[in-house]
Amino acid sequence: MSVMVNGSPTKEFGVKKGLRQGNPLSPFLFVLVAEALARLVRKSSEIGEFENFEINRRCGVDILQFADDTLLVGKGSWKHVKALKIVLRSFELVSGLGINFHKSKLIGINVSPLFLDAAAYYLSCKIESSNFLFLGIPIGSNPRKEATWSPLMPTKVAKVVTTIQSNFLWGGEEEKKKIHWVGWKGVTRPQEKGGLGIKNIGDFNLALLNKWRWRIAQGNKSMWLEVSVAVMGGWLEGVWKWGDLGISVVGRDADFFFSFGVEGSFREFRRIPFGPPAKGDVAFNLIWKADIPFKIKAFGWRLFLNRLPTKDVLMYRGINLNHANSMCIFCNSHVEEADHLFSKCFVIKLVWKEIAMWVGFLGWSEEECIPFFLEWHSLSRVNKVKSGKLGVFWLATTWIIWLTRNAFCFRNEVWNINNMVWSIKFLAWRWSTFGNITYSNCSFYDFYKDPWSYLK
Repeated sequence: MSVMVNGSPTKEFGVKKGLRQGNPLSPFLFVLVAEALARLVRKSSEIGEFENFEINRRCGVDILQFADDTLLVGKGSWKHVKALKIVLRSFELVSGLGINFHKSKLIGINVSPLFLDAAAYYLSCKIESSNFLFLGIPIGSNPRKEATWSPLMPTKVAKVVTTIQSNFLWGGEEEKKKIHWVGWKGVTRPQEKGGLGIKNIGDFNLALLNKWRWRIAQGNKSMWLEVSVAVMGGWLEGVWKWGDLGISVVGRDADFFFSFGVEGSFREFRRIPFGPPAKGDVAFNLIWKADIPFKIKAFGWRLFLNRLPTKDVLMYRGINLNHANSMCIFCNSHVEEADHLFSKCFVIKLVWKEIAMWVGFLGWSEEECIPFFLEWHSLSRVNKVKSGKLGVFWLATTWIIWLTRNAFCFRNEVWNINNMVWSIKFLAWRWSTFGNITYSNCSFYDFYKDPWSYLK
């Protein structure tokens, strides 16, 4: 077989067994072949032909490999240059692969330019500056400059990713950003603690880093650990110390420092700041478990956090509203705020009274949103309603109140209590069949006569 290159056939070669490009076994085959090069380098070091670079006389480095990137490290002498040439040529003969010396580069540190030029000519490679990139990391740059460490700064990367996530969540654009109604720390809290449960990139990065701490505790013999210990310290009388960094871990802190893997660490980082359960946690948990459309869950979440764009919240955020525009649209006698709009307003109380009579709720005492929701939830427990259907009536009522308020504010639509009550009943009927195959054919008339039987 022959291959056409620029219109001319190459020398013929025999067809043998092999792996096609893209075969999932190809990377493993490459690793096996690359391992042969590492063995040749180490063998050359063992017999004294190639001398590696020692770090504080505690460990030596001769070859670093990552995928198809290889870095050979040794002392600058003709003996080692010749040994390197022999190793590379031997690898070519053994493996049948060809090393492209023209793409290879020679880097000298504290080596005379004349020696470097001669060595590069001997190896048929180019000379590279001592400031170079290896796996995207700057080597040889000034460690005092921030730009040197920017590729290794997950904090900055996390901020960029968090900004993208936050803008996407609240519907922002590059040119025009919308209000972020809940801070990102609140969004990344667990759902049962008042958040959305979105993963915090910073905490997850710490959890990933903690895996390396766990590997330290396992007594791993990897080169990265040997180099770290040689440069910064290690175990000393049962205590882990890292030299100039001032890090020492012992006792209970050591148990936490070393005991968790990635998932366990992330759970601990999320759990520690929030403390024991609170009454509000129960309400949030019930909201997210409710068998209702997700946007209604999000609405309830924002309502409990007082992060809906009610008029008092808009004024708090610096949006100017005159006195008339800041009042409740239903009673026009009180500034519009969440607790007033959804429960305390005397007009809204009439709506709640109609719904309470319909479902057989004799009365309630709470007026703030979360206690009010939990009180209605207790009625659902008495009637042995499915856990996924708990809070259907309460959320349907608050949602219709919010829609009616918005229709009046933005479209100047006329409202009346009777229409609101029937809309709530209709919506509760629609939600009663949400995810419920058994009652998917339930008619509104049947539901209106006995709503509880269709929520069990």
